[in-house]
Amino acid sequence: MPRFLKVLIGATTIVFAFLVVLVAVRLRRPAALPVLATVPTFTMKDQLGQQVTDVSLRGTVWIADFFFTSCQASCPKLTARMKGVQDKLVALKAPVKLVSFTVDPENDEPTRLLGYAQKYGVDATRWSLLTTHPAEHPNAELERVIVQGFKVHFMPRAVGSTKVEESVNLMTIMHGDYFVLVDREGRIRGYYDTKLPEKVDQVVVDALRLTQ
Repeated sequence: MPRFLKVLIGATTIVFAFLVVLVAVRLRRPAALPVLATVPTFTMKDQLGQQVTDVSLRGTVWIADFFFTSCQASCPKLTARMKGVQDKLVALKAPVKLVSFTVDPENDEPTRLLGYAQKYGVDATRWSLLTTHPAEHPNAELERVIVQGFKVHFMPRAVGSTKVEESVNLMTIMHGDYFVLVDREGRIRGYYDTKLPEKVDQVVVDALRLTQ
């Protein structure tokens, strides 16, 4: 066999081997999660009446959702899915927290949130249900934090009503119920459609990636 042909075959083999290794590495190492936005500043109270802020959550990976206790449509399903995520994180001993923001703070004061938390088996050491205070202009604050900050849209309760309009349910991100993944630096890294079981599993996987 001519020498140049041996060299060509050898070079081709090396290139092919490199490509195989490259593909294998890429398969083992999924692409980095994008940075979509930064969580806005906020100061709220949890179901135990304790203050929680964006700063106090720094250094921790967390998963957020948005709900209100009087919702009878999508919220119970959303909270049940978050409970499933809580149970998986507990089983994995994963250092990931859960944060649920109410979009009806005038009704969902800490004591009401506590009752809701007890109903759904919320572990207060891992999962915080947060509310702002009516005196703090809740609709303006929710607009700033949830809509402008988290890019989540919802319909505030109508004047004279006792709860958020149930025809709107909760909030929508492209008309869906989503979990929002936040990294240790307070950056939003993903939105996950909770109506798809595989997406609920994926948020757990991605949260674990961010803890590494």
